[in-house]
Amino acid sequence: MYPAGKKSDPIEYSGDRSVESLIEFIKEKGTHGIEASIAEPLEFQGQGQAAPAATPEPTEGVAEKVKEAAAKVADAVIGDEGVHDEL
Repeated sequence: MYPAGKKSDPIEYSGDRSVESLIEFIKEKGTHGIEASIAEPLEFQGQGQAAPAATPEPTEGVAEKVKEAAAKVADAVIGDEGVHDEL
């Protein structure tokens, strides 16, 4: 470990590789004496279930309106004179 402010003076760790031991080593040998802990694992409720839809089901006629809008966009882009450069 290279403590803050002492990059030329590394401290070698030779303890076991458990998270608890590494936390204790950093707390004792680190420049700032940080407090750390192991977070408890989260338990998820409803695991494996899909989230509810953010938008409602499409209403009747939506597909037709989308087709009409797409036709208008195509007409505006292509038009009678070919493709418009500014679009």
